[in-house]
Order: sequence, then C-alpha cells, then structure tokens
Amino acid sequence: MAGEVLYADLKLPGASSQPPCHASGQTKPHIPPWYRPAFRISGVLNVALLLAVIAVGIFAGFLCNQDDSDTRAWGTRQNDSSPCPSAAALCPCLPGNEFGFQPCPMNWPQHKGKCYYFSRDPERNWSRSREDCAERDSQLLVIQDQEEKDFIHRTIGDRYHWIGLHLPAPGRNWTWLDGSPFNQTLVSVSGSTEQGRCVVMGHGRFYSNFCNTTYTWICQKEAGKE
Repeated sequence: MAGEVLYADLKLPGASSQPPCHASGQTKPHIPPWYRPAFRISGVLNVALLLAVIAVGIFAGFLCNQDDSDTRAWGTRQNDSSPCPSAAALCPCLPGNEFGFQPCPMNWPQHKGKCYYFSRDPERNWSRSREDCAERDSQLLVIQDQEEKDFIHRTIGDRYHWIGLHLPAPGRNWTWLDGSPFNQTLVSVSGSTEQGRCVVMGHGRFYSNFCNTTYTWICQKEAGKE
C-alpha cells in the first residue's frame, strides 16, 4: 500500500542467531588437581639440588685448602700396604706454582715450608743415607724448632731414623749438615761421642750411634723446589 514502510529481517551467511557472549562470561581454563602439589614438589627439589651443589663446593674447598703438611696418618701408613690416594691425587688444586706443580713430590708429606721423605727398608748407614738424600735433591733432616721436632716425632713414632746431625771430627761439637747452629736445648743427644758420631732419632729422643750402623732415614727439602 502506498505510504507504508516495510520491515524485514536481514540474515547474513554464517551469522549465528544466538547473541554474542560477553567477555566477562567466558569459561575459565580448567587446572588439573595434581598441578599445584607437583609445582610445590618441584620447587622443593630445586632448593634441595641447590643446597647439594653448595655443600659439594664447600667440601671441595675444604679438601683443597687442607695443609698436606701435617699428615696425621703418615706414620701409620708407612706399614700399610693398602693403596690410599693422597690429598694431591684427590684434589688437583693443592697450592702449587703457576705451572700447576705441587709443592712436594708424591709421598713427601709437607709441614710448613718443608717436604719430608721417610725412607723404608732397606736400611742404610749414615753416609749412604746422606747420599740417598742428595740423589733426591735433598739432605738429611735438620730440625729448626720445637714445632718441627714434635711433628717429626709424631710422624715416625718408635722407629729410628738417621738425621743430619753428626760430629765432623773428634773434639768438635755436634754439627748440622747445613751449618745451622746446634741448640742443645732443642736437641739433647743421649750417649757419648765414644758410642758414635752420628745421631739417630726415635722414641721421642736423640741418640749418638756408630755411623756404620744401619737405620732408615729422613730427607728434607724446601717446598716447591723442583
């Protein structure tokens, strides 16, 4: 009819007849019930792993900083044939020079600034013991102070060893091989020079003895010396 307005619904292809969902009404994602406990356990394991790494680092630092000089078990190990790795074998970061050399040769305990070699069988007389030390680029033991004396006594126990103290000639005083002054208070030699002109130590004491007697011996050299 003339003058009337017609209204019609216009439907586009693919359009839904349902009203669009409001953003606030969207469904939240579903979280599995095991997720939170697993997350907590993972966090605890990570913390435990971190603590374990720190503990290993502290232990390694402690091992590397140990003074290889005072090897308490050395005297016991001398007669122990079972293999036991040294601290240097377990920890390559023991103090050495810039090229990585260790301060003391293998099986030479270190105390303060010295390396020591405690011989085993076969025993030798004083002169042959001195020669053996020279072949090892060292010399027979020269005791310098009370601390070193106590360390040596603890290490050798009751076994007798030649040291670098002797009588160069009749009527002379006891003399150290390196010319160090002889301190009778520090090293008191038991026995007369008629009983021998070379000194052996053991059982916590020092004794004069005939130089051709055979004993084990102690060599020393400066730590870090090649």
